[in-house]
Amino acid sequence: MSDVGWSEVERALRRELVEAGRVLAAAELNAGFSGNMTARLPDVEVLVTPSGRAKGDLRPDDIIRVRADGERVGPGHGAVSSELAMHLAIYAAVPDVQAIVHAHPVTASAVALVEERVNLCITAEAAALLGPTVRVPYVRPGTAALGEACAAAALLGPTLLLEHHGAVTTGHDVRDATARMETLEHVCRVWAAARALGAAHPLPDEESRALRALFGYDAALPVEVFRAGEE
Repeated sequence: MSDVGWSEVERALRRELVEAGRVLAAAELNAGFSGNMTARLPDVEVLVTPSGRAKGDLRPDDIIRVRADGERVGPGHGAVSSELAMHLAIYAAVPDVQAIVHAHPVTASAVALVEERVNLCITAEAAALLGPTVRVPYVRPGTAALGEACAAAALLGPTLLLEHHGAVTTGHDVRDATARMETLEHVCRVWAAARALGAAHPLPDEESRALRALFGYDAALPVEVFRAGEE
């Protein structure tokens, strides 16, 4: 591995992205070469995982550095992720976001297809860590239109369910975004199990809103999964 020219911050972020890929792989939140992750550098550049690689097998020098316009900067292995435009659109729209994880967790992807308004606030952790959860209607992957749709949704909350696609979580660092993705899939599994047993009873709305407010989220937004524009 060659890290010539990397700052300490970049070196650390590359390692965090590699570790996140292993965490997601161990939890089976991606299949094959699917999923992608990015981290924002202190300047206008972004680190992104390569396309066509199993995310659990990455090394720090596989990570690619790009500018805010998507232009590749410096070395890296393979092509940049096909979903880079989506990541860059979210970063441009939400300056506080420092890392983004896109994965295809089975149960969360299934919940994204449920037509009713799902309330995932079934535990205190779900209400506090997932925050407002936004459903993004299907848009063809890899397109600028998907980036625009996800950017609009990310302005409302850090957890996105993409219909017929997967999920996106944002965070103040790589670990935060990764933990949010793990939590999303766990909560969706509990919700589905409760539904299979009869019903999934969420926390009282006022408690869900209070927990969200403690973590700085807009308590006025719906406690249920909602589409942008339905709030």
